[in-house]
Amino acid sequence: MRALAALLACVSVSGCVHEPAHAATFQEGINLLLQGDAREALAVLDRIDPAGMTPAQRNVTACIRGRFTGNEAPAEALPAEAMAVLHAYQAYWRDVMTKRATPGQGEARLLASLDAMPLLSGAPERTSIDAVSAYVVPAMAGLGLHALTGKTEPLYELMIWKKQEAALYDVTLPEGRVDVKVVFLDDFASFGWSGFATCGVAKTGGWAKPDALYAVRSSYDVAAESFRVSYLVHEGQHFADYGQYPKLEQPELEYRAKLAEVAMSRSTTAELLQGFAALGGTSRAVPHAFANRKVHLALEGVAPEQVRAVAARKLHESTELLQHLGPATVTRFLPD
Repeated sequence: MRALAALLACVSVSGCVHEPAHAATFQEGINLLLQGDAREALAVLDRIDPAGMTPAQRNVTACIRGRFTGNEAPAEALPAEAMAVLHAYQAYWRDVMTKRATPGQGEARLLASLDAMPLLSGAPERTSIDAVSAYVVPAMAGLGLHALTGKTEPLYELMIWKKQEAALYDVTLPEGRVDVKVVFLDDFASFGWSGFATCGVAKTGGWAKPDALYAVRSSYDVAAESFRVSYLVHEGQHFADYGQYPKLEQPELEYRAKLAEVAMSRSTTAELLQGFAALGGTSRAVPHAFANRKVHLALEGVAPEQVRAVAARKLHESTELLQHLGPATVTRFLPD
């Protein structure tokens, strides 16, 4: 799904790169989960001496094991019809991430489960996972809930929340300004597959759509630079790029948004760079991790006092390339 934003993996419970050396191994497990590989993540977590973990990390590790070695799932107060949909997605996430099913097999099982639910009987096209999953959104609305579906690579997504309200922001980007509506989302029943997989350590903090930006309120202090940069600038860059480059693929969108973050950051620059270095990946099928690595490589070795200017220059260089390739039709520019 083009709409979903950067995963917020570096939160206090994970420790990220600010913990002692053992935390890097814990973070490696989290990173693998965010790439959709629970089997390898569990193997990494199993190699860590519990005595070398913080209490929070031990609790999270136990929770992750419960999610993927049994049927443990978060208990949520939802109508029975909504719970059935959520449980179907959780079973799909568990099966594919542990490789008990291929992605195709998992999607077929998810489609069969959803297709059998009376709640979703009004789906206009019942043989397509995309069509049926899209119908989950109006079906949840009929139950008084808000939802997001689609695909957050590499898995089909389901987020469910109960409350939302809007606010207007004027966002300064490295190459201009954009006025955006931000819809703040509250009271979540599902933070999607990343929140499920990591027991809340990493979850989607927001996303951009052509009409507005959507922010998970609990992920941000709206007075902090992290909100101004890692949410408003990142998502504002997406918002601008959607209009300029309608066919641009997710890895390129994420690369540009992350460069914009660094260029506009001040107090959080080092933290951003550390996070990108820790959470990089080599597969375009996992766009956020792929873009993390590309940004890390683009800025590697740059002096701290120059890194923001270099990030702005790299963003501008990509803009010039996109204009040369054709804004209306260009799909990608990053090498694999």
